Amino acid sequence: MERELSLSQKMFLQSILHYGFMDSSTVKASYQSCRERYDEPTNLEDLRNFLRDINAQIRFMDIEVRKGFDEDSGLACYVAINTVDNPFLQGTGKYTLKQMEYFKMLMKLIVLSDEGSITMVDALNAVDSLDFKLSKHEAAQLIEKDWVTSDKWLKGVTPFQLDRTQDEEYVADNTMITLGTRSIVELERYIRDTFSEYVKDCNICTRICIRVSNPSALVV
Repeated sequence: MERELSLSQKMFLQSILHYGFMDSSTVKASYQSCRERYDEPTNLEDLRNFLRDINAQIRFMDIEVRKGFDEDSGLACYVAINTVDNPFLQGTGKYTLKQMEYFKMLMKLIVLSDEGSITMVDALNAVDSLDFKLSKHEAAQLIEKDWVTSDKWLKGVTPFQLDRTQDEEYVADNTMITLGTRSIVELERYIRDTFSEYVKDCNICTRICIRVSNPSALVV
């Protein structure tokens, strides 16, 4: 019989559900903070069991805290995912259906590219192929402020250098963007179903990889 979540596990779960995505250092800090809050032992070696117990109790809600790895750094991250549906892609969450159509277009361009990344120039020019109007200014805001900086669905392979002209339009250089670890973990099923001929599995962690097939180091 599965035991009920402790108060510290409930507090941790609320935190990761709120943010959706946490890197390894943030997860460890949150774990220690939650345990200390309720005077529980803060042994980091118990983190795996701590998360396993959480997942066992939330399985009935079709939610799972899943671990992934950054393709470049090899650092671990943790993502709270819906194992059945994805509100993000369905446009039922923070973003509109039209914004999600643009995101899916960027995802396709990235996955089908030879390097698993595209330039910001290509990303902004992609708005011209949409069936609805989306300015390059709006697109740049979505990419830079929302999908890269805030929500981590995308990431910059190279630092962002977007310059604004006097009329507030963006002039992009060859800054490269790719799918963030959050997308690779949380949208794995969609990526596999949609781009099965183009994605490979990591030789180490067995999850899909976009830019590399055998990361040099995976750090828990």
